[in-house]
Amino acid sequence: ISAQACRHHSSPPCQDHLMGKKQPLLAQDATPWQGFAVALRHSDFCRAIGIDAKKRHGCKVDISQEFRRHLAFSRLRKQLIDACCTGGAPRYPSMAFERWWFSARDHAAPAAEADPLLPGGVRRDDPTLIADLERVGFSTAQARRIASSLAASASKVVATLPQPGAAAPPVTVNRLEGGQVELACAAVGAKTLLSAAAFAKLKALHGMHAAVSGSASSFEHAALVVALRYRSLGGSGFQLALPSAAFEVLGREFKVCAECFASPLNCWFARYCSAFPDCEAPFGSLGSFFDFEPACGAFEVNPPFAPAMLASMREHLHKLLAKATAPLSFVIALANWDHDEVRSLRQSPYVQASLLVPQEEQQWLDGSTKRRAPVELLILVLQNVAAAKDPDFAATPRRMDLLRRSCIGDAVPLGPRKKRNVGSDTAESVAPAASSGPVRCEPGDAPAVERSSQLLKCRVRLPCARRPMWRLVKLLQFAKRQRSDSIRKKK
Repeated sequence: ISAQACRHHSSPPCQDHLMGKKQPLLAQDATPWQGFAVALRHSDFCRAIGIDAKKRHGCKVDISQEFRRHLAFSRLRKQLIDACCTGGAPRYPSMAFERWWFSARDHAAPAAEADPLLPGGVRRDDPTLIADLERVGFSTAQARRIASSLAASASKVVATLPQPGAAAPPVTVNRLEGGQVELACAAVGAKTLLSAAAFAKLKALHGMHAAVSGSASSFEHAALVVALRYRSLGGSGFQLALPSAAFEVLGREFKVCAECFASPLNCWFARYCSAFPDCEAPFGSLGSFFDFEPACGAFEVNPPFAPAMLASMREHLHKLLAKATAPLSFVIALANWDHDEVRSLRQSPYVQASLLVPQEEQQWLDGSTKRRAPVELLILVLQNVAAAKDPDFAATPRRMDLLRRSCIGDAVPLGPRKKRNVGSDTAESVAPAASSGPVRCEPGDAPAVERSSQLLKCRVRLPCARRPMWRLVKLLQFAKRQRSDSIRKKK
């Protein structure tokens, strides 16, 4: 999803949100993209990878309905946060709402999942949310009660969402000081901010794809709906992507031509799969990744870190690779979390090469800002036999080393992490460096020791996301504590 669409780096609510304070409207930013110069025509692109060029994704743009959807989604998030703040101090599990959202969409019945954002037919005993709540100290009974109440509210919201209106209310574009652009619809009270780069990128993508998608909406209407959708999910905090240098290497050396999990705000290539083709088709979306069935080609995969999503992604990748006879390749980039689903990906029989970029060296893009995630960056290259033998697609040591170097650079940490109370984690075995050559991941590579269930149930205080000023203050406090600890140790 960037939701996404959403990615595994999605930001949990900030401290102000947890304490019920109103947040200012922040401008959504966008990452750089390849531009028009190297983008193929739609028909040529579809022919090259073996998909139907005439397939449409039911583009729907209605500002009034989208704004109601945004408000309803915000109320669901607030309900979960309030339930986690009972008793005073916040006990909100990092990314809990986003992970519940992914899980709810994954487990919902096809008929119930009619709304593109609001989950319908949600399980009252959602295992992902219950596990997250138990991890921060809630009892099983408390966790089930919170999950059940949230599921009931979600079902009620979906049932009461109004139908799209017949007339399209006017949208105004206001350019503000500092280069920001405000999109506003006074008739419904909706407005959002975009950086100048994000506005220009959306306009270029819309001009390139709107006619092909069959959308009859103006750019202003389509852009406001997309911006509202991602504002619901957390804005640009959901838009972490590999740096531009990495995409240049992927395109030049690995022949990557599209992304499997992206959005108009963080895509590099002009075509990508996304979580919301209903409003993103005019900006180049190829639809959901799980409906995407290329017969050949190479693709970048940066999925959301949600266990159910990773499992579904792995199954879909294996199905495509087993079916394809022409060269088919997927380059997966994700945080190297200590989780069964990450280990399952590393043990895939289709892994031809892998590499790790250390936490202190890696670089991600959050809009135009360079960020650093709190764990290593793991890159896996999954290919069928035809791609592994094809000199244009093979993950050679030289190509893997170029890719590793392209992911390294100066960046700002996402924020200091509070110490966990569960003791030291067991070190996980890692893939050899890229310079050692392509590596096949074998089942024996998995860690021999797992965390005990007792440690998993310890009460843990997880970090909250910070707004820029909040993050700066916290980083200064963190540095001061580090100096104090160092002086104390020397004494």
